[in-house]
Amino acid sequence: TVTSMGRDFAVNVDAGRNDLTIGYPFNVTCSLKAQNLPARFFQVVWLLNNSEIARVDPHGVSIFINAEYGIREGLGELNIARKSKENYVLKIHHVGLSDEGIYHCEVSEMERTDAGFTAVQSKRSQDVFLNIKFLDSNLKVSLSSSSSQVTEGESLTFRCDASETSTTLSMSWYLIRGQEQREMIASIEQDGSLRLGSTYQQRHYYGNIVVEKMSSRTFTLGIYNSLVTDGGRYVCQATEWALETGGSWRKMNDQFEEMSVRVVPLSLGLKVALMSRTPVVQSGSHFDLMCLVSANYSLDGVPMSIIWQFLPSGIAGDYYQTLVKISHDGTIEWSKKYPYFQTRTMVTKSKLRIHRATKKEMARYRCDVEILRRDMENKWMTGATATSSSLMIEVKPQDSSLKVSMENKHMEVTSDDSTVEIKCEVLAVPKQDHQLAITWYVLSPLDPGNTLKILSTSYNNVVTYGEKFTSPGLRAKYQSGRVSQTLYQLKVLQMDHRDRGTYYCTVEEWMWLEDDEWQKLGQKVSGSTTIEFKSTADNLRVNTTELTLTLPESQESLFLACGIISKSSNSSTFSVSWWKRPADSEDQLIFKTDPNLVFQYKNMNSSDKQLDRRLRFERPSELNYRLMILEPMGSDSGTYFCRVEEWFMNPRQEMYKNAEKQSGNITVTITPAELSVHGQVCSSPSLFYFILVCPLLIFLIMSTALMYICMRSRCGGKQEMHSTNGDWWKTAMVDPVSSAMDDLMSKYKEDEDMDV
Repeated sequence: TVTSMGRDFAVNVDAGRNDLTIGYPFNVTCSLKAQNLPARFFQVVWLLNNSEIARVDPHGVSIFINAEYGIREGLGELNIARKSKENYVLKIHHVGLSDEGIYHCEVSEMERTDAGFTAVQSKRSQDVFLNIKFLDSNLKVSLSSSSSQVTEGESLTFRCDASETSTTLSMSWYLIRGQEQREMIASIEQDGSLRLGSTYQQRHYYGNIVVEKMSSRTFTLGIYNSLVTDGGRYVCQATEWALETGGSWRKMNDQFEEMSVRVVPLSLGLKVALMSRTPVVQSGSHFDLMCLVSANYSLDGVPMSIIWQFLPSGIAGDYYQTLVKISHDGTIEWSKKYPYFQTRTMVTKSKLRIHRATKKEMARYRCDVEILRRDMENKWMTGATATSSSLMIEVKPQDSSLKVSMENKHMEVTSDDSTVEIKCEVLAVPKQDHQLAITWYVLSPLDPGNTLKILSTSYNNVVTYGEKFTSPGLRAKYQSGRVSQTLYQLKVLQMDHRDRGTYYCTVEEWMWLEDDEWQKLGQKVSGSTTIEFKSTADNLRVNTTELTLTLPESQESLFLACGIISKSSNSSTFSVSWWKRPADSEDQLIFKTDPNLVFQYKNMNSSDKQLDRRLRFERPSELNYRLMILEPMGSDSGTYFCRVEEWFMNPRQEMYKNAEKQSGNITVTITPAELSVHGQVCSSPSLFYFILVCPLLIFLIMSTALMYICMRSRCGGKQEMHSTNGDWWKTAMVDPVSSAMDDLMSKYKEDEDMDV
């Protein structure tokens, strides 16, 4: 005994005799010493071979941890009690072989908290060894089973035979899992009553645990719908009992036998593999999927369900959809979400075949396997599952055998409302369940770089027109038809210049699928047919004579003639333009008239911004056109030519160009003019001033002479003066100065006539 000090305490154990014969009583007393015991709380635990069998909690409540001891307590074979605050006793009224071993107790001081009791300190007692001695007996036991290894869910049967004996026998069945204590399954007592372990009572109720006494010395144990936890060492223990005076039973002897049994889990080694010989198939063909199941045990007769799942192509994530489930009893359950699979799918236990595959069947597939077993209530339950890896099935369009003629053709038509038939020939005939769609296109020079759709005939013979061909007139003008199985044509009625261009067709091959959908298999483009529109023969002729003109700057005008020699028709109208070709740049348009003689693009791109004010247009006759440049300058020198466009009016009162021709070149050189008298005078300052001053001087001299004469006449007498003055004036009129002026004016007039 250890004396406690302060909060400390001491623990002691007393078992009395430690060598006992089977059937005798055995007590294990655990005592403790501590100060202030009434105010303190303790928990006492008894252990056998370091495994807890029972305890008394701080409130003094007895608890059996080991299920077997709990059953024995219920049968009155043992009990635990707290005699006082110091002494706690475990009493076994009839010891048996299972009671042999090392006993000790552990005491923990407990402290009350809001959450309950918490251990503050613990003490362990010394060990006590109990040795069980046998009575003299000839009892022997043998144990056998139906199998040493079964698969989860299968049945186990055990038979335990005891040797001949004159005493009464009881038979107990135990299971030992690994290093754990043995657990009682069931026991047939000496009086014939049945006792069941706590964990087996419900299973016995549903008929999964069956214990029988076949004879006075033969006992059986049946375990049905076995669990993985049923694996371990099974023990059958036979006990001899003697009936004493007073009707009480006394245990005489124990004998036992054990054997190991393995219960293989259904999940052990369970694997599923998904295979296909054709992971890439053509639409309309079939493909097979095989679900191969394997495990570390035989699967013969093992109930299982197979669930086929798929993940449609293009869907991200792991959201597999159930396609069909084949239950263990052969029941087939189809997905209501994808009913179209049922009409084209053949399924067996481990094989899935899909006929007439389409793009909808292009997906990732996998199969789930459920291994089934019975539960306690004998209902089917899932014992194990496994999922295969996914397998991608790719559905490609069928290889199209479509071929069309690639021959390029050229046609010329006239304007007399001709009808043109453009051919589109199919060289290879598709399969019977395939259809063709024809689309006609045109590349028009009126809209270069833009291919226009005229019309199309779909695989189900629906005709649709292109965006620019929807008017009633154009729908009637363009007609598509099928001449034979391999020949299609486009009729163009009342051809005119707008219909010229390059025509071709595209041919599409389509296949009808089971789910009322069409699948495009291929497309081919035919050769082109180029149509040139010639409304009238081109008889336009233009004067192509090359001319060279050299003119002085003093010339009043420059005439650029454009002569039409012949025209294609009496209804021809013309557009005439004049161009100048500089030596170091592109041709420049200087003047143009349209067929209605309306001026257009006047002086367009001309570097001479004053030229447009010096241009005059003339049409002397129906086929002669003339452009006049007034006051030609040196900058007007260059090479000129004209272009003539011939235009007609079509039946729809629309103008179209029939032909275009260019005249010969006119090379023009403008030279500086020679100076005239006026020019010479103006160009010489000294002469200019002389001409201006000389008449003034002459006038002054004549005025002075006249005044002098008048003054002399007055001095000589009036009459005489008059006579004399008259004669002098006459003489002055033929003065040499006057004669010189007359000569100068005459010369000036001659020079002016020469300039003209």
